[in-house]
Amino acid sequence: MALDMVLSPLISVAVKNSADALVEQICGMWGMDENRKTLRRHLLAIQEKIEDAQERAVGSPAVKEWMQELEAAAHEAVDVLDEFQYEALRSEAISKQSSLSTKVIKGCFTHENPVTFRYKMSNKLIKVLCKIDKMVSEMNKFNLAPRDPPPTIDRETQSFVMESEVIGRECEREQIVSELLNPRCERDNISVLAIVGIGGMGKTTLAQLVFNDKRVKEHFQLSLWVCVSTDFNVINLIKSIIHVASGNASSSNKEVLQQELRNKLDKKRYLLVLDDVWNKEKKEWNELRTLLCSAAGAGSVIIVTTRDQDVASIMEAFPNHDLAKLTHDDSWRLFEKRAFSAWVGEKEEFREIGKTIAHKCGGLPLVVNAMAGLMGSKRELHDWRDILKSKVWDSVRSKDNVLPILKLSYNHLPSHMKQCFAFCAIFPQDYKMERETLVQLWMANDFIPTDGSMENLESKGRSIFNELHLRSFFQNIQKNETFGFLEITCQMHDLMHDLATEIVGNKCSDILEPNSFGSVQQEVHHLSVGDLANLAKFRGINNILKQFPNIHTCLIDETYGYKQKKKDFYLLKSCSLRALKCWFYNVPKEIGYMKHIRYLDLSCGRFTILPETISKLYNLQTLNLS
Repeated sequence: MALDMVLSPLISVAVKNSADALVEQICGMWGMDENRKTLRRHLLAIQEKIEDAQERAVGSPAVKEWMQELEAAAHEAVDVLDEFQYEALRSEAISKQSSLSTKVIKGCFTHENPVTFRYKMSNKLIKVLCKIDKMVSEMNKFNLAPRDPPPTIDRETQSFVMESEVIGRECEREQIVSELLNPRCERDNISVLAIVGIGGMGKTTLAQLVFNDKRVKEHFQLSLWVCVSTDFNVINLIKSIIHVASGNASSSNKEVLQQELRNKLDKKRYLLVLDDVWNKEKKEWNELRTLLCSAAGAGSVIIVTTRDQDVASIMEAFPNHDLAKLTHDDSWRLFEKRAFSAWVGEKEEFREIGKTIAHKCGGLPLVVNAMAGLMGSKRELHDWRDILKSKVWDSVRSKDNVLPILKLSYNHLPSHMKQCFAFCAIFPQDYKMERETLVQLWMANDFIPTDGSMENLESKGRSIFNELHLRSFFQNIQKNETFGFLEITCQMHDLMHDLATEIVGNKCSDILEPNSFGSVQQEVHHLSVGDLANLAKFRGINNILKQFPNIHTCLIDETYGYKQKKKDFYLLKSCSLRALKCWFYNVPKEIGYMKHIRYLDLSCGRFTILPETISKLYNLQTLNLS
């Protein structure tokens, strides 16, 4: 994970926790308050100079290595302070219980011997204090200077941000819609049409415009959308098509699935969009096409979006629509709409710089939107001039190298927003992220600055979500109302996902295939696990905790149904998990000993009762059982 992303907010969390009233109270009771105060002073000293250290690390291997050690020490400090806070909350809960009960409550310690536990906590605090003290001593040798923190974003954001109007694709949309409705399509059982263009060109956006066009909806009896990405597995694609047609597939048997798909399509005239196709294996495509043709009504059409002309050729697509870059005028119209939508007053000087920046975006809608979102947050003319002079603009001349431009927008995010965005690399490409779940996971990992109010914390999280969408880090916002509850989802463009993955490095991973399990690095902090039901060597949550001792987030797919045994849970007592989604037949009592847990999703389990120990999760913010 990029140190400039994680260190500053991590130190801020440690500083905040070291001054927490509950931590101060319990440390005072246990005679450890002087050590707590010393730790806080050291952390404040580091916080003053961390911005300078982050800049110096670019050209100094020694400073960079120091920052890596500091990250580990700061995580340890946060964990120890978290334990003190947990014990204070536990003590408070016991006091409330004792006031309502005639039973004698024995102290405010855990199930361990009180003296032993107190001694252990004292040692933990001293150990982390020694590490932070060493970090301060080394920091002083670097002659780092105090820096003011970067300014925060002060623009207002709505509770929900609508997708901006698409600009510059009106002709292409009309042409494709005309081809779909053209009677010539009726002569063939099925035809394939390709939208081809480099990353960030707007292929998916154009396909969405066509897919949602009222004329197209009325013409086709069935409209289906499937995100393919790099996984062109015929069985998985059949399952996905069945899923979007009417629900989950009932089997994993290939012949059963093929018949189920034929029944769903049932010779209807359908439109199927296969978005973001990379596959160049003609055999797999022919197998899928034969199946789709066998159940297609006359005039059915498959639209393929791809970056590669070879993919379109293999899929025998005709016609091909090679997306052109936006014209200078269209780039400026799009930029102006996004950057100045909330501005009032004089902005002529900004407009002139904006026109130049829009031109430098190379006609790529994703880059235009990202830069417009960034510039819209800057209200000082010198900021606009500095960004205009940035050397990263040279990279846009290479059609396959837009990440530096997108990273320029990322670099201007506040540090806590950098964490929130990069955390999303835990999800696979094209994954639909639900806003409330995302905010809850950010909260669980202390990514959101807080003043102590849970309601305010959630509100800040939603504002971060909206800001990331305004800057085009998130896209495809959708609203769905179910049982009176509004669900808001989003996705990341694959280039934005590439950016997040590059930023987090080996600290964030998603496991989608059995053979990718071994590639996850031991220092991973955030992990999502796909469907691993057939992975013999994977045996429950304990195996993950054993292999990845520093893990803070673990999200296990609902289709993973391994029936864990009692011995599979012993590491829950000592883990640093902040967020856990796990599939249980029976929820183990050990789950109640996870002192750091904030987010717990047990919604996929088959249990009928929760253990009493769940009441001991005093730091818990979110419990999902539905």
